Amino acid sequence: MSTSVEIHKKLSVIIVTYNNEKHIASCISTLKDSLQSLDMRNEIIIVDNSSSDNTTKIIRKGRGIQLLISKKNLGFAKGVNLGIKRAKGNLFLILNPDTKLHEDSIPKLVQCLESSCSGIVGGLSYKRDGSLHGSFVRKPTLATILFDYSNLRKITPGDIFHKRHYYKDLGPLKDTTEVDAVSGAYMLIDRKVIDNIGTLDENFFMYLEDIDFCIRASKQGFKVMVCPESKIVHVGGASSKNKDRINHYAWDQSRRYYAKKHFGR
Repeated sequence: MSTSVEIHKKLSVIIVTYNNEKHIASCISTLKDSLQSLDMRNEIIIVDNSSSDNTTKIIRKGRGIQLLISKKNLGFAKGVNLGIKRAKGNLFLILNPDTKLHEDSIPKLVQCLESSCSGIVGGLSYKRDGSLHGSFVRKPTLATILFDYSNLRKITPGDIFHKRHYYKDLGPLKDTTEVDAVSGAYMLIDRKVIDNIGTLDENFFMYLEDIDFCIRASKQGFKVMVCPESKIVHVGGASSKNKDRINHYAWDQSRRYYAKKHFGR
């Protein structure tokens, strides 16, 4: 891949929503504040997956937003891909609707991507209580699938597979660092990556599509980086109704598909 720093000309922000009336207004407001600090043309594309609440009404109140409404819930990967097809930028920022950005979040993320000559960059996501979300991970192994992505994690001594998967052995990051994968809740992608490997795998309805995408990009020589200077607040699981904020059926299907795709039957 190119080793020279490239100056990108337009950023396309893509948000996929589903019943996010509680969070979408603050997401859009903080997003626009951060975009004002970015010296780059930009556009906001929101794909709504057939919300039954007031999400689309709230979005329509905002100016300068392209709203694409699906008649059915396409899932996250298909929703993102629909936004990418509409996008005109040469950078894509994939952003969850239940997030709040700081004024310098996006400028720092773009700066990290350009200075590191990478194809994909993610920032750090924090929960409302100040604790850190799993913003970046190592490539899952069969042990990860068995002892972290399942209930077997409860019997693993020292939670070693979980800690290794989330790079907790490295301690707090201070500098931009190359990793295996970053979270799709806050992911900046160079268009060259899409042109080379295609879009997100739509066989994932929800979960693990971001890890799969990063691994595919890495195999083609694109660097995947995490930028600790770029931070957001992420509620997490706002589209899921259970106490764990996980769509258990989608999580199960994604685990099965990921294992089959990367490890065979």
